[in-house]
Amino acid sequence: MINAVFKYKENTIIIQCNLDEKMRDICLKFASKAQINIDTKNYLYDNKPLSINANLGKTFREQINSNDTSDKEIIVLDDLDKEYNLKVLYDGELKEMKLEEGTTLRRITSFINAGRKKLYALVNGDIVKDMDKPINELANQANKESKEITLLIQRDSLAEEDKEENKEENKEENVEQLIKNPQVEEIDKKNEEEEQEFIIYRTSEEAGKFLIRSYVILLIQYLCIGFLFG
Repeated sequence: MINAVFKYKENTIIIQCNLDEKMRDICLKFASKAQINIDTKNYLYDNKPLSINANLGKTFREQINSNDTSDKEIIVLDDLDKEYNLKVLYDGELKEMKLEEGTTLRRITSFINAGRKKLYALVNGDIVKDMDKPINELANQANKESKEITLLIQRDSLAEEDKEENKEENKEENVEQLIKNPQVEEIDKKNEEEEQEFIIYRTSEEAGKFLIRSYVILLIQYLCIGFLFG
């Protein structure tokens, strides 16, 4: 069993099937769940149209020419005349896909696995930060005639810098909290008291030794003086 992952407008519908199952039967299951007429849609796998002609009766395996049982993504379009051939350059990788004119930039980022990163797109030399804008609104006359758009999608570097600054601020706050922690202050105070006791003890011991040496020296001097005068 494999998963045929149908992408239709903003919806994702998963149909479990076999590679040897007829493509029309698989699409009928999808159409039933999506509540649409199967024959009014176009089905694309890897940017290539899939045949759902009942007379031809082609299987899924025959059309994708593969025995791989990983998930297969199928794009469902309403009208081929309203689709765009999209070229997306992201992270040094170029991806091509066919999408309907109402598809938003945010939807496109989900296709390229950009996740929730803060992004902006460059289209026809203009920066577009509104990721909810549909691709047909970004297309110029040349794009509409050729039905082709090229997008350059990049991370927002300023957002990354802000993130790093926030990390540094949080680190400083953690250090401050650690310093203000009563337990830490108590340990530091205890260590300071022990150090002071050691210094006092050491000072007392050294003073005692000094006094004893002074006493001995004075005693010897008195004895010498007494011996000479005697």
